[in-house]
Amino acid sequence: NLFTAISKVQSPALIPLVDFDDEIPDLLKENSKQINFYFKRNIKFYIKKLINVFLKKDLDTSYNQKKIYKNFDLTSHSDKIKNKPNIQWIPDFQHIHLPDMFSKEEYDNRNAEFLKTAEESDIVILSSEDAKKDFEKCFPQYAYKARVLHFVSYFPNDLYETTDKLDKQIKEKFNLPEKYFFLPNQFWKHKNHISVFKAVTLLKKQGINVHIVCTGNTKDYRNPDFFNKLTSFISENNIQENIHILGMVDYKELVYLMRYSIALLQPSLFEGWSSTIEEAKSLGKNCILSNLNVHIEQNPQDSIYFDPLDIEQISEILSENYQKLPAGPNLKLEEQAKKNMDKRMLEFGTTYQKYVLETL
Repeated sequence: NLFTAISKVQSPALIPLVDFDDEIPDLLKENSKQINFYFKRNIKFYIKKLINVFLKKDLDTSYNQKKIYKNFDLTSHSDKIKNKPNIQWIPDFQHIHLPDMFSKEEYDNRNAEFLKTAEESDIVILSSEDAKKDFEKCFPQYAYKARVLHFVSYFPNDLYETTDKLDKQIKEKFNLPEKYFFLPNQFWKHKNHISVFKAVTLLKKQGINVHIVCTGNTKDYRNPDFFNKLTSFISENNIQENIHILGMVDYKELVYLMRYSIALLQPSLFEGWSSTIEEAKSLGKNCILSNLNVHIEQNPQDSIYFDPLDIEQISEILSENYQKLPAGPNLKLEEQAKKNMDKRMLEFGTTYQKYVLETL
């Protein structure tokens, strides 16, 4: 997303260079020429999974090592390299708001890591105004370093299209219901699947059946037994036919599932800047969201907000919208979303470039 955003800037001052130690992901390989970035394996300055952004004028086609490492901006790395501009990203301050979700060791480690980031960075990127407020509260002495960068999820045109083959393949693979809400969150405690499952249970007792399709990692290292407790709740309340858990899926499959749902459902208790909401915005998809400040800041069109712990309110919203909203993509809203996406990507890339140039 960031590389694509940079490539949208007219006469960009930056060219990304990916420093890698493992295999290059296929997605990056496929798009390297289209969005103008380069790969180089570097042994002397071995840094795992590091993204370095260089000034365009300092690059030559041979990637001379001395020239490359003369002036560069370092992103997403925790160790300050002497005399090199340094920009780092803090995704959120979840541990401050939901301390019960963390062990004391994790809580202390995050505080120490974020303090180090604040101390050593020239600029600290926050994904939302909400996270920026937390940063300023935690590290008032470094508040001047904080910058907000709203990332945008970019979709190439082919992801807005569905072939008969793909349609048949996905329907057969997942045995999808005709209408469903799409909940694409990792199965982590703060993602709050349980409130939705309780709402579905309440509706079923009233003779109302709605369907929820869930994707995401079923393992939570902080709560190893958490997914088992969710599946036990599903069985005990006899909602197996209402909750469809697909686990990890291919990205094209995820986009399909979102497009053909009736709405994105996001009940999370905390977010830094929700990638699923950004994906829904780029698809022109209806959203039903917990009333977090950051969700309101993301501001997808025609959204419905709810108290994530109010089961009756959630059940009423699900019932009403299950009847009201049609399944499948709204082509008019998708077309508008495509047009808005280009503008949003340009703003994303321009803002990031501005922050990088501040450090040089």
